[in-house]
Amino acid sequence: MATPRRPERVTITHVDSGEFMSCQFNPDEVKEKLRANYNAVEIAGMPHKELQWVSSDNLQISCELGFDALSTEGAGRFDVSGAVGIEDARRFLHGFFYPVVGAESVATGAPSNLLFSWPGLYALECKLTDLDITMKRFAWTMQPTLFSASIKLEVVSAIRRSRDDVMNYGTIGAQA
Repeated sequence: MATPRRPERVTITHVDSGEFMSCQFNPDEVKEKLRANYNAVEIAGMPHKELQWVSSDNLQISCELGFDALSTEGAGRFDVSGAVGIEDARRFLHGFFYPVVGAESVATGAPSNLLFSWPGLYALECKLTDLDITMKRFAWTMQPTLFSASIKLEVVSAIRRSRDDVMNYGTIGAQA
């Protein structure tokens, strides 16, 4: 009898070090937020204001990750089950809010980028802009055994994208 194949999981990779974390459970839903910015230009004699496009905000992605120490599924960078695995996952996520050791300038002193990979949907280089952890269950030692992490990511891009790029490649695949 063949061993059942483990489903692909969402991963978060530290771009500078290559360390990655497979999410213990894939999120139930993901939200995208995108906004266009316009200036309302007043033109003398016109009965309305013209909307002049200024820019588009960076794509924002949000979802909730779940971590359960009582599950046999591993968590964190080391895919370890139990409280050690979920504590590692919590620390890994916290790490995206602090610069790496040895930053020598303002530019290199920012927290690192991450690669958010959702198989078949996203492969995006992002900043983790918001993390909201709710601890829901504790062992008798008071160590958390269940928590959820609501994350908000903002896509960073070093290229200028056009409508054609987005229509042809979406959010995965060729980037220019």
